[in-house]
Amino acid sequence: MVRVRVNSMSEKQQRGAWSCISIGTQMVAATFVGAAIGWWLDAKTGWSPIFLIGFFLLGSAAGFISVYRAFRIDGEKRP
Repeated sequence: MVRVRVNSMSEKQQRGAWSCISIGTQMVAATFVGAAIGWWLDAKTGWSPIFLIGFFLLGSAAGFISVYRAFRIDGEKRP
């Protein structure tokens, strides 16, 4: 009988991989939500690219902040 190892990653490696996927998803979601809010406000007000650009930048900043917090060394917290 031949045994085939289906999963070659250890449990610790899997948790690390899922953590990275989660962080990437948070960044994309924050950017997307910001752009969607900006697009909606542009449609309501008629000020075409102003809100889209502004909220896209705010969403991107929120995404970068979440990545920064996730990768902060030793999980140190600011007072």
